[in-house]
Amino acid sequence: GQAEEVEALVQHWLLSAVSFYDTAAHSPPERFYHGFVLGLLVDLSGSHLVTSNRESGYGRCDVLLTPRKPGSPGVALELKVPDKRRDQTVKQALEAAHSQIRERDYAAALRAAGASPIHSLALVFDGKEVHVSAA
Repeated sequence: GQAEEVEALVQHWLLSAVSFYDTAAHSPPERFYHGFVLGLLVDLSGSHLVTSNRESGYGRCDVLLTPRKPGSPGVALELKVPDKRRDQTVKQALEAAHSQIRERDYAAALRAAGASPIHSLALVFDGKEVHVSAA
């Protein structure tokens, strides 16, 4: 739930481990970042079920961290890359991610698993920069 701390950590990992060429245009653009984030989270598999693109609510959340023990925190992550063709800003991409989390009720699977509290985070990647905000 600490968006600023998450942002600082992911930014550090991007700068220390990722090449400019890794973040070049991909199809879809989020694919590289999605794999990168999953790789960072795999170590949590002892305490959480880490799932990618699984149904929750009315859609598929990019990444869900579902606690293996009810009463433990759960996290829904929505990842975005600003749509440069539409001149989308980082702020607009963050807003779109939060809107998607709310409207599609990505927290549904976390509630069903007894997660408490539930954190929703939007991560917007712009090259080697990351911006994170909590809903």
